Amino acid sequence: MDQPNNHDVYEITSYVQAKVFSNKLRIKIFSLFDDEVAKTSKQIADHMGLPASKVHYHVRELAKVGLLVLTETKEKGGVIEKYYLPVAKQIHIRLKDDETPNEGEKSGEYLISKSYFRDYQEEFLGAIERKDERKKKSKKSEGEHGMFMSASTLRLTEEKHKQMVAELRQFMEKWSSLEDPEGPDAMNSRLFLSAFIQSKS
Repeated sequence: MDQPNNHDVYEITSYVQAKVFSNKLRIKIFSLFDDEVAKTSKQIADHMGLPASKVHYHVRELAKVGLLVLTETKEKGGVIEKYYLPVAKQIHIRLKDDETPNEGEKSGEYLISKSYFRDYQEEFLGAIERKDERKKKSKKSEGEHGMFMSASTLRLTEEKHKQMVAELRQFMEKWSSLEDPEGPDAMNSRLFLSAFIQSKS
């Protein structure tokens, strides 16, 4: 069987891969492997409370473009179970300039960004709601539980903007290297950083 590569980061350079990965459910499926344990479509479906046939289709699509890797097969009760792992811990988008969508289609970068923003928004608002519920039950003020949000519009030269983006990438790489997936107190800590040059129009 194939094995995922040993790298922490896999770069999507193909528009076909980007289009497949931009599906919201597929992004959620990918995130379930944060424990780095191989899983079957059935195990994923049970965890998500979804029909096995629906999840199997999406797992197959991810595997078809190499984002999920079949690592093992087992026979159980006459059924062949297929176990998958992501190709890497993190996915970065680095589409080639010559990889363009067909006329009328959105770019892979657009599709993935849209899915990620929606998913992150739902998760973040859900965290705020849970925090509010805890405050109501305890009837006293609580801390922020590690939540942080900051939004800014900065006046920078193009060169300084590039420098800022490079530092943000270094920040992400630093904390990715400090992960402790095996630690008994480890929790999922979600982070979404973005920076772009705003249109003058």
